Amino acid sequence: MPSPSDDAAAASAIRAAGDEVRPVADPHPHALLVWAHSYRDAFARHPATIAVFATTALDGAGRTTEMYERVVDAFLRAGWPEDDVMTTLVALEDFILGAALDAVAPADMFQLRSPDDAPTLSRVTAASRRSVPGRGPRRRVRLARLSS
Repeated sequence: MPSPSDDAAAASAIRAAGDEVRPVADPHPHALLVWAHSYRDAFARHPATIAVFATTALDGAGRTTEMYERVVDAFLRAGWPEDDVMTTLVALEDFILGAALDAVAPADMFQLRSPDDAPTLSRVTAASRRSVPGRGPRRRVRLARLSS
């Protein structure tokens, strides 16, 4: 069970990550993209906070509440139906937090002891490594469009 000092350290790290997130300035999809990238980058710098952040109720958490208010407002002003905004936000946030963890993961996550263990996986991993020299199969996924 986490101690109060663990909880305080996690809360402090979450605040630090939140301080690094750029606010959504306008409803244009580019503004959401800037927010998403800053969100991913902030949590990539503080990956240990992701589990706490993702499992802690918002409950009026100051700056975090303000950030979500701006994000959902940007979705609405960009024309998203009100009843789709939260589902979309949760899916996007799940993707972003996963990308933050991916950003700090070792580049050789799919390295097998023997290609015979999974020949198809070995083949596509090798093909990916050839297509992105020095990067291996872990590419940055670009959020090219946040709305249709």
